[in-house]
Amino acid sequence: MDIPNFPTFDSRLKMAVFSQPTADYRFLSSARCLLPFAHFFLVLLFFAVPAFGQGTATHHPPFLIIDYAENPKAVELVDRILAEQLSRIGEYFDGSLPDSNRVVIASGPQQFYQFEDLKIPKWAAAVYLTGRRLILVKSPGWKGSIRSLEQDLRHEMVHLLVDYHLGSRSVPLWYNEGLAEVLSGESIDLADAALIAADLRSREVMFLDDLDSLQNFTVPQVQMAYIYAYSAMDFLLERMEGRMTLNEFHQQIKRFGWEKALQNASGYDSREFEIYWYTQLRVIYRWFLLLNFDNFLWIAIIGIFFLVFWLKRNRMKQLFRSWREEEINNNLW
Repeated sequence: MDIPNFPTFDSRLKMAVFSQPTADYRFLSSARCLLPFAHFFLVLLFFAVPAFGQGTATHHPPFLIIDYAENPKAVELVDRILAEQLSRIGEYFDGSLPDSNRVVIASGPQQFYQFEDLKIPKWAAAVYLTGRRLILVKSPGWKGSIRSLEQDLRHEMVHLLVDYHLGSRSVPLWYNEGLAEVLSGESIDLADAALIAADLRSREVMFLDDLDSLQNFTVPQVQMAYIYAYSAMDFLLERMEGRMTLNEFHQQIKRFGWEKALQNASGYDSREFEIYWYTQLRVIYRWFLLLNFDNFLWIAIIGIFFLVFWLKRNRMKQLFRSWREEEINNNLW
């Protein structure tokens, strides 16, 4: 999940300081003595998360990993995943990262959901803070598993690279989330396909621009938002094949902007892209409505009925055939 930029602790501190009335000279003289301590405190604010107790900060370039679970194995795991993911997907962004990125491992719900008073949605598994180059994940000892931690870090790493190399606001949110889903190894399974088919039948398929309100979505809406983001990204990659690579597409975004780059990569403008993407959804997924449990149950009942009817009919045919053969044999004798 990619959360827009919020005021940092530094900016809030400055607002508090400049809002105070001018003090007398004796107070200012005393305050000067505290300047070295204030500077040290500000440094701590930048490299750690206050108000939740002490965490262990470990520098693994280009990341500073802050672990509030204080689990060295978790830090080693996070460092390995980050290094592997940066090596694997960094080529799509034509560059490395500066040495000023933070990863915070939260050990409880207060550290995670109330991180710096941001009121993170309860459905969020992990968070990337846009403009801050900070990834917030849950410790496996508190929530989830090593596998889910690995998946979350891969997803949020893509947001970090998009933010640094392209600027999160230079691309639509569906692209940011869809790219993160694709590059982190997600896919659309049969259950997802059935959900798309149900939306197609009820005509409740989201517009891609609707994903900009992701933070206000309910859990079912969030699930569908990520499915649609993945689907739209997959459609874009199909259109890009033979035209340009993903890295070249990103270079075009930086040079020409989103609309021109999308036109060059897919042959469509934003409106046309969404129309043809929706058309592809209908072609591919409308038949998956049969995978819906209620529909499957009715189909199964109807299938069983016809099976029983066929078996009884076949049984009657065999019975009439045996009677006829028996009658013929009796006439012969």
